[in-house]
Amino acid sequence: MKLKRVTLNQFRCFGHLELELHPRLTVLVAKNGGGKTAVLDALAIGLSPVLRLLSTANQRLNGPGFKNTDFRVQPIPDLWGKPERSITSDYAQVIMETVDGLAWDHWKPTRSGIEPATKIGQTELTASIRKILDRLDTPERGLLPIFAYYGARRGWIEVPERLRVSKNNYTYPTSALEGALDALSNFREMLMWFDAEE
Repeated sequence: MKLKRVTLNQFRCFGHLELELHPRLTVLVAKNGGGKTAVLDALAIGLSPVLRLLSTANQRLNGPGFKNTDFRVQPIPDLWGKPERSITSDYAQVIMETVDGLAWDHWKPTRSGIEPATKIGQTELTASIRKILDRLDTPERGLLPIFAYYGARRGWIEVPERLRVSKNNYTYPTSALEGALDALSNFREMLMWFDAEE
C-alpha cells in the first residue's frame, strides 16, 4: 500500500492542498509554521481507517482521529483589513490515494448536517483490507501494511520490563501495528512485540 497523493480540505493551515507523493521517498521542506507537521498528522489521520479495518477480536487497533485544532480557522477582517474575529471551517477532510488506484477519505464536520462537497467513502478500502484479513488465516498469510510515523514531538524510547501484564495479544499478526500512527512513538509496543517474539 504505497501512497500516491494526499488531498487536504479545510485542514489546519490549508484550505485545499493536493500533494503528490513519491512511492519511495517524499521530503517536505518549509519554514516553521509552513504546514509540514499538518501534512504528517493528516497522513496519520488518513491512515487511521486502515488500522480500524485491520482490527479483529484478536487485536484492536486504532489511530488518531480529528481534533478540534484540525479544523481550519479563517480570520474575518474588519473594515480596515485587520482580523476582527475568526470562524472555523465546516469540516476537515483528508483524501488518500495509492499507486494501485485505491482511494478513500476520512472527514469530520464541525456540526451536524455539514458534509464536504466531494466524498469518496471507504468502501474500496474496506474490500481491500478484507482481502488482507482473509489471508491472515491461510498458510501464505500475505503482507500487512507497514507504517512508520514520527510526529513533531519526536521519538523516545522507554524500555519495558520483561512482559508484565499486557492487554495486547502479541501472537496475532497485526499486533506489530499497535500504536503505529501515534505521534509520540515511544516504541514500547514494538519492544514488547519483539520481546514476545523472542
